[in-house]
Amino acid sequence: MTILNMKIILFLILFYTCLANNLSHDKYIVGGYKNADRHGDRIKEVAKFAVKTLSDSDSKVQYKGFNIQDSTQVDISVIHAQQQVVAGVNYRLTLEIKDEDGECMGVFDVDIYDRFGELIITSWGGEYSCEEAKAMKIQLKAAENED
Repeated sequence: MTILNMKIILFLILFYTCLANNLSHDKYIVGGYKNADRHGDRIKEVAKFAVKTLSDSDSKVQYKGFNIQDSTQVDISVIHAQQQVVAGVNYRLTLEIKDEDGECMGVFDVDIYDRFGELIITSWGGEYSCEEAKAMKIQLKAAENED
């Protein structure tokens, strides 16, 4: 085996190792969910839509921990936000609802589809306790500090 052949083989091994390593990270998945700015205006609009839908009298969704009568009387905090660009945008949010005094009422997941401005709830997710929300926020801050 010549030196040139060994260099080519070494190059190919390194190239495929780097390629495989890059493809294993979520940020390289085309069309997958990506973290979104949870403080962004559009995320806040989508979150308000979800809470308003939850509070509507004809909403069939009931969470055990809380019941929202008027969506304008609560504070909405986005704990986690992801988005996926499709023919429109899918949003996957974890929302914390607080009463007028700032006390946590409950936390839940919701998936929302934005079809060019028309918002549709695609699924209501799990419900979390306020203690679980605190733990989520601690993990989120730790992850943000690592970046």
